[in-house]
Amino acid sequence: MADPFEPQSTPRTGDVVELWPGLDFVIVHAYSRAEAIADGVLIPIPAESQQYAPLMMPGVFTAPLWHAAAPAWTEAPAAARLKTILQIIAEHHGAHCDGDHFIDLPAGALPARENGQPGRERIWYHVGAGDTGDLVLTVGFPEDR
Repeated sequence: MADPFEPQSTPRTGDVVELWPGLDFVIVHAYSRAEAIADGVLIPIPAESQQYAPLMMPGVFTAPLWHAAAPAWTEAPAAARLKTILQIIAEHHGAHCDGDHFIDLPAGALPARENGQPGRERIWYHVGAGDTGDLVLTVGFPEDR
C-alpha cells in the first residue's frame, strides 16, 4: 500500500487502486482537475493575483463563484473582490489544516445577485492533492463541493 503522506497522482479510469491491504478496486470513472479546467468547470486564479495571498500553491475558483463574483475580473471592483477573498482565505488557512473549510465573507464582498438579492456571503475552500499530488486550492460556494 502506498504511503498516505506521499503525494500521489490522480487515478485514471481503469486503474486498479489498493484501498486497504488485500482490498483492490478498479476506478470506473475519473475526472481530473486538468479536465475540469479545460471544460470550464474550474477557473484558474490568475498568477498575478497570487500576490494578494501568497498561499504557495496554485488555485482555482469554481465556475459559479467566479461568475457570481465578477463578470470581468479586470475591473477595479472585481479585482478588489478577488483580493478580499484571497486575503481572507490566506488569513484563515494560516490557522487551519488541509481539507474543507467554510468562511463567512464580510457583507457586500460579493455583488448582488441578478434577482436583486444580496450577494452570497459564505464560501468554501479546500486544500488538498491535485492531479500530480501537489497541494492545490479550490474555492467555491458550499454547494460546489
